[in-house]
Amino acid sequence: NWEELKLVLRRFVRTLLCLALFNGVFPGILESQISSSGIREEQDYAFGFGLYQDKLYQLAADQFQKFVDNYPASPKRPDAIFLSAECLYSLGNYSEAISIYRSFAREFPRHKLRPDALFRLGEANFRIQHYSDAIPFYKDILENYSQSDIAGEAAYWIGEAYFKSDDLASASKYYATSFEKY
Repeated sequence: NWEELKLVLRRFVRTLLCLALFNGVFPGILESQISSSGIREEQDYAFGFGLYQDKLYQLAADQFQKFVDNYPASPKRPDAIFLSAECLYSLGNYSEAISIYRSFAREFPRHKLRPDALFRLGEANFRIQHYSDAIPFYKDILENYSQSDIAGEAAYWIGEAYFKSDDLASASKYYATSFEKY
């Protein structure tokens, strides 16, 4: 269909331009248009986010890491770290993602994305069949974010982790919790 083709072409051209700017093909263009570092910071974050939205996860992860390195005091730093982990998770690099999610959860204990990071820690450990490692992250959600939208799912996945570990009594308990309480 023509509309779908136009959308794909627009994304392709935008991605090519972003890659060209990212790789310095047009040196000086951004620098000549940007008068303050705050604008540059916003553009660098937006560039990484655009790559993430276009599912160019490796490029996005690299851009978010560059952003974190270049703007250590940025208020967007926590989001960039989290999205970097999301990219690695989407690429199936679960061990790397676990490392970044874990650092995020420790460094930003009150951040709004912390429950999501904990949930992803559980999921990533589950994906690499480290079921017993997944359980504490899900339990952290139940203990500290019991009113969140993901608490019921966390209880269910605790049950799944226990089930995969052949602890059927604990699995049953958490399955029941997920259905009765959430």
